[in-house]
Amino acid sequence: MPDFLPLHAQRTLRQTQFLRRLVFEVNGEAAARICQGIHISVSSDTLTRLARNTALPSFPDPRIIGIDDWAIHKGTHYGTLIADLERQRTIAVLPDRTRDTVQQWLKEHPGIQIVSRDRYADYIEAIKQGAPAAIQITDRWHLLKNLSDALHRMFSGYGNQLQEVANRLVSPESEKKVPEEPIRSENLPNQRISHQEKLLLEVQRLAKAGYSNRQIARMLPIHRETVARYKEVDRVPVRGGAKPYVAARYEPYVLERWQAGYQSPKQIYLEIQAMGYSGSLSSLYRLLIHLGMKANSPE
Repeated sequence: MPDFLPLHAQRTLRQTQFLRRLVFEVNGEAAARICQGIHISVSSDTLTRLARNTALPSFPDPRIIGIDDWAIHKGTHYGTLIADLERQRTIAVLPDRTRDTVQQWLKEHPGIQIVSRDRYADYIEAIKQGAPAAIQITDRWHLLKNLSDALHRMFSGYGNQLQEVANRLVSPESEKKVPEEPIRSENLPNQRISHQEKLLLEVQRLAKAGYSNRQIARMLPIHRETVARYKEVDRVPVRGGAKPYVAARYEPYVLERWQAGYQSPKQIYLEIQAMGYSGSLSSLYRLLIHLGMKANSPE
């Protein structure tokens, strides 16, 4: 029965086709584990041998190809992947990414007209030598990256002008002009005003001028939730790792008791616990350290 069970075969044709497809979809080790789960007795070596003995399909000569490298062993050993971009499938896997290997493959396929590649210098030279008539183009990712870098360099020196344009492009439903009131550092207790403090003042100024949260967010630009939060506070919220102390609401009482001579953190902890404090003793110690009070660490 050659159509079902070839001569001297240990498995049927249908099972062989299934195993071959499975090993190509995953790999030898993973395919062996899957087979164990569905009660097919086969080793990873046998699956790998099936893959190696599979005859590669024949492809028509490509016209438009893409070339890129892939990691056989990341950081040390790389190969080259060549895809037919018209048919959207891989047509060759080269053992390395050297100029000579790529050049030799290109010479064996003289019908190539366009090559999409990255900025790897050896690929550029290999295409020039192996397919001199082919047009070289940068792949889509690098085209967008080059465009992004060029735009960034072009507009980096026009921050003020771009901000002015953004202000004018705010929704036409509001034609009011924002009063040109400068942000003065003397309005704050500290003469060294931070970027966040400037942002807070600017949000509140625009809000008083009648702009909506969406318009302010587009003009600055920041997120609408940040605008809403800055409109409700009178100082910049604490950012980053600084977390509010759980015992902070009991700070006046803690100061009063400490200054009165009661400098036992454990005693103060028991007192504020009776007042409704639900935090830990460690949180109280952190508050004492924050207030500049010397206290031993909790055991």
